[in-house]
Amino acid sequence: MAITAYQVAYSQSTGNGLVTPVVDRRLYEFLLLNTVGVADGVAVTNSGTNLIVSSGWGVIKGCVFGVTAETISATKPASGSANGRLLIELDATNGTIQFKTQQGSTLPALTQEDINGSGSVYQMELATYTISATDITGLTETYETLQSAQSVIGEITALIAPLQTKLDTIETGAQVNSVTSVAGKTGAVTLEKSDVGLGNVVNKALTMSLSGTTLTINYT
Repeated sequence: MAITAYQVAYSQSTGNGLVTPVVDRRLYEFLLLNTVGVADGVAVTNSGTNLIVSSGWGVIKGCVFGVTAETISATKPASGSANGRLLIELDATNGTIQFKTQQGSTLPALTQEDINGSGSVYQMELATYTISATDITGLTETYETLQSAQSVIGEITALIAPLQTKLDTIETGAQVNSVTSVAGKTGAVTLEKSDVGLGNVVNKALTMSLSGTTLTINYT
């Protein structure tokens, strides 16, 4: 079958009407302009080396996820302190999504594959911090916060309102001024120096000469 319609009455024999996870994600990814982030909640705090995540929800490449409040034991360095990271990892192949923590002198690059194409794993960073055997410091939330369409429209309206006010004060048929002469001259005008107050300026020539590494400039 060359074309498959997903959102119709389901047919066991043809598979029509079966909205698969990847098809669903592609739709939401398109509608949300490929955004990845948190829509509500998912605040990250800490107590000692435990990371505390509040309930909330967000979107990863069109996949809507929900979070219940949870406390996560962060991975600690063997000695001293290290950079740390809390992330959400979505594996589209086996359908799992989970919190993960990382630590090290240098944190690895995030895995962010096209899970709606040929990829399978996407990691969304939630927070970074410095961690020792006993404590977390410098905790910073790093995820994007998604805005609703209503809030975006509100911001656009706020920007347009002052412009609309200015336009409303311009009367219909208001005069448009045009230039009919310049310095008393009309038609195709050629301006002389005297027309712009530069009648006493003498034309001068600029010459340059280079000898070795010395550049000489004369203005006569």
